[in-house]
Amino acid sequence: MVAALKILRSLTVGLRPSGRTYGEPYVNFADNQFGVFDSSNVARDLLGVPVFSASATYSAGQAVNNGGKLYIALGAVTAGAFNGAQWSLVQPERNFGQYPITNGKIVESHASNAVTFALKTLAGNDPSVSDQVHVHFSDGVTFTITAAMSLTLPAGMSFGLPVGYCFRLWIGIINQSGTLRLMVRLNWQQQTSANFPNILAWDSRGLTPTTAVTTPGAPGFWYASVTNASYYPWIPVAYCEYGAFAVAGNWTMTPAIYNVGPQTRFPGDLVNRQSRINFGQSAYSGTTLTSSTAYTAFNLLSSFNMLEIHVDGDSGCPAGIYCGATLACNGAYLNTVSQLSYNNINCNFSLRGMIYPNTASVNAGIYYCSSTAGQTVYCPATQANIEILEYMT
Repeated sequence: MVAALKILRSLTVGLRPSGRTYGEPYVNFADNQFGVFDSSNVARDLLGVPVFSASATYSAGQAVNNGGKLYIALGAVTAGAFNGAQWSLVQPERNFGQYPITNGKIVESHASNAVTFALKTLAGNDPSVSDQVHVHFSDGVTFTITAAMSLTLPAGMSFGLPVGYCFRLWIGIINQSGTLRLMVRLNWQQQTSANFPNILAWDSRGLTPTTAVTTPGAPGFWYASVTNASYYPWIPVAYCEYGAFAVAGNWTMTPAIYNVGPQTRFPGDLVNRQSRINFGQSAYSGTTLTSSTAYTAFNLLSSFNMLEIHVDGDSGCPAGIYCGATLACNGAYLNTVSQLSYNNINCNFSLRGMIYPNTASVNAGIYYCSSTAGQTVYCPATQANIEILEYMT
């Protein structure tokens, strides 16, 4: 027996051989298809998902492999170059409801003290018909992006932050009646004479208006290329973490950028809790108590998170919350709670305050205030407990 294998070949679109016996193979180069004759001596294609061919035509619902990605024809497709608008990219199930963008990422660039955020493909290119980015909104709508998308913040746009503070900047995509736009937002507000620093959480409905980019800007607003007072659906897609600027509003620093995923925590989410027990001041009785501190060290998850500090204990001394300036807890943003009235008897106290630590390590505890000259103060040995809650900004 001669060991030989004959393969029937064709260059004609849609042509399949006939009149052969089962087991004989064939190949059609125009269709990028391979097959054999089945047990009924009928030609049967074996490639369920052939590589896309510019010579072939396709019916609605037919699948092809193009560039290593799986596409489904949205309608009848005539011969010609691949047109992404005629096809739907098949996404892994995990992307829906968990990953807001597929085959996409946010890229930052800066020049002349201005910064630009751009949506790119995972390959680092602008989206195109052959390399698409898909955006999945929580209402089930998916958009296919095939063109460049970016947003530029001008020099001087500081969001009201002074020099010396690290910060986290969030990036979202909004769907304004079918027009998709990038937008950015700072989600914490510095302390004022009347308020602790605040976390500015988002509207839980997933709807927001936009404000046109301006200088200096302010926290709590979604800035986009246009102002639109109507509420439209949006999704967060990434956040950037910046170190302290040397000049407010001068975008000269390259941030760390993180795409939003299933493990991402959002502004206002509790991300860490720590506590310490049984620390405080030594016993004292007299009229010359000077200010002092009793604190304990905490290592935080991030310099960019907000802290809520609770202190409970017993003392006859006036007290407030302490956060050690030696570890960069900036006093301009540290608001110690109103000092307790002191007296000659032991009393319980419970103190609470919010701070933006601007560092990943803090000394936090109690600040004991000096007594009024000539007034007798009795401070028992304090057994204080402290808890810090760390929130995403």
